[in-house]
Amino acid sequence: MKYLSFLFMMFCMSAIGSAQSVNGSVVAVDKMNVLYYGIDNPVTIGAPNDWQHAVISITNGTISGSGSQRIVRPASVDQKTTITIDIQGKKTSYDFRVKKLPDPVFKIGSGKLRIPAAEFKSQVICRADPENLHYNNVNFEVVSAIVYFSGANFEHVMTYTFHGNDLTSIQKLMEKCMPGTSISFCNIKVQGPDGVRTIPDRTFTLY
Repeated sequence: MKYLSFLFMMFCMSAIGSAQSVNGSVVAVDKMNVLYYGIDNPVTIGAPNDWQHAVISITNGTISGSGSQRIVRPASVDQKTTITIDIQGKKTSYDFRVKKLPDPVFKIGSGKLRIPAAEFKSQVICRADPENLHYNNVNFEVVSAIVYFSGANFEHVMTYTFHGNDLTSIQKLMEKCMPGTSISFCNIKVQGPDGVRTIPDRTFTLY
């Protein structure tokens, strides 16, 4: 079983083009073949020798933990992160790309862009959901957004800036919404583990 596990980790490393091991070691990212900035990235390190002879070092980041299970946190996204394993003077380095976390998606209710008017008017919070991300413990919080109401039951475009994920401040405008109303959320700022960012606008149409 240990031999099969070692072969599997070697396959993972060959798939991402890491350096050939000269000391029998191997490093595999547990979730994907890249590291994400701002979060803990679990990695598995395989070394056939006793761990007391292995020295682990890293560039562009920090590495913590012990034995084969480690946590890597890259320091920046503008350069690669290199993990080096030194076993009694024989060194092997593994390079990993570092990426920014993908933008979450602004959602209300079911998150669909066409929403029943009754469903929309019953919502009291909004959210920013991560998508296309293999980690389950990454959270984003809505900081602020500008909302525009237009169409049915609005003679002119109504606009309002709200803060946080609480929609209470725009509840009176939401109550005026009816089928045919268009609501656009723009300049959406969210707080993630890597800081505050602006995510793409979202427009919801009621029916």
